[in-house]
Amino acid sequence: MKAKHNYYIIENLFKNLLMLVVVAFFIPGIEKGISQVNRQDAESILGLIGLLLVFSAAVNFTFSYEAVNFTNIFERYLAHMTTYIAQIVMILLICALIFLVKSLFPFLFIFALTIGSLSIITILLFDFWDLLKNQKIQK
Repeated sequence: MKAKHNYYIIENLFKNLLMLVVVAFFIPGIEKGISQVNRQDAESILGLIGLLLVFSAAVNFTFSYEAVNFTNIFERYLAHMTTYIAQIVMILLICALIFLVKSLFPFLFIFALTIGSLSIITILLFDFWDLLKNQKIQK
């Protein structure tokens, strides 16, 4: 069982590394698009980003690996894809918020970058912790 437990951890780490690569691919486009936002539209865009962020956070943080049958590969990969999509959406939205702050309020950029980075780290750690916690339950 220990070997399978390690395999699930490796799957999760691979998922998170792939997610960061995909995010890195989209960052230049997000920054370019957000930099073209005018002040009149910023409030609407901020509201939309906030709404989407709340939705994806609700999906991500209500999901738990607890109900996943890890021996069923379809169920396990479906769980990984669910968290992957919710997390990538949250991370991209956080990046958009950071760039919006950079564009409109440059003096707050370091603050936004710090809070955004800590939020992204929290998202990834929560997913990893949930996997580890529920692997202990299923032993």
